[in-house]
Amino acid sequence: MKLKQKPEDFVVREVFKPELSGGKFSYYLLRKRLATTQQAVAFASHRFRISPKYINFAGTKDRDAVTEQYISISRGPAKSLSSGDGRIELTYLGQGRERINLGANEGNGFEVVARDITKKPRPVALFPNYFDEQRFGHEMNNLKAGRFILQGKLGEACSLLPETQQHLEIHPQDFAGALRSIPKPILRFYPHAVQSYIWNLTASAIISRHPHKNLDTPIGKLAFPTKAAAPDIQSLYLPIPGHSTESLPKEMQEVLSQEGLALDDFRQPKFPEFNTEGSVRSLFAQSQNLSIGPLEKDELNPKKKKCLVKFFLPKGSYATMLLKAMAI
Repeated sequence: MKLKQKPEDFVVREVFKPELSGGKFSYYLLRKRLATTQQAVAFASHRFRISPKYINFAGTKDRDAVTEQYISISRGPAKSLSSGDGRIELTYLGQGRERINLGANEGNGFEVVARDITKKPRPVALFPNYFDEQRFGHEMNNLKAGRFILQGKLGEACSLLPETQQHLEIHPQDFAGALRSIPKPILRFYPHAVQSYIWNLTASAIISRHPHKNLDTPIGKLAFPTKAAAPDIQSLYLPIPGHSTESLPKEMQEVLSQEGLALDDFRQPKFPEFNTEGSVRSLFAQSQNLSIGPLEKDELNPKKKKCLVKFFLPKGSYATMLLKAMAI
């Protein structure tokens, strides 16, 4: 199965209902194509002449896709924006009293064209709730930078993050200041990427105790069930490690040891922006309103077929992981 051969093959619509009741926060619908959420924020910041720290959103969306999501800007102008090249469109919706925080959305609706197939993807309800490559950044740089930050190697982290370079041109050795020049919602992606990596490897170790198939991913092989998930793990929750996590499964203890990390590393006294308490995440996610369309001729892959797959996922779950499970 091939995904995202063109942006229109992967359409994402955020499900969120902004309350337009007046207030200091301006709400916008952000439509983008072949652009990251961070790039869209930078565009709006530049055009509105507003610091990116006043721009907030519920979650990042795929670059290689056509996506819709909502953003809020503290005291943002009551007007719309366009990049002029079809990549970024910002539509002003009105004013509200609350900023849009990470995780404020209900979830996302997807319309995905699965290409280069010979048979329809199998319907799947439960699938492994892995974090996918979007979490880890281009060339895994979010993960690499997060590791450096937890190790106190701020200079090495900055070398991976182009957005720190403007600050460093003026203050060459101020690595902490360079990192703090990044908007806090984006800055926190780096330690979160490390947490997500540890969670993925732990989840895979648990799933691999049951009938499974290993699939290649950017962070290595991950186990996917080849049969319905065993009842003893269907409703299992795993900790996302942080400095306040009290109990770890043995599989996660082993992963942390292999990575040379400890829970205390997620507490950074000199850099409290990176303090991460930890939380929990369900081992499996569930798709809703799943619809698998008929097989059609695939114009991009001769002699192969394509089909349209539609579904809804709760926030935090990855459509690409569902589609990988459907292709087994």
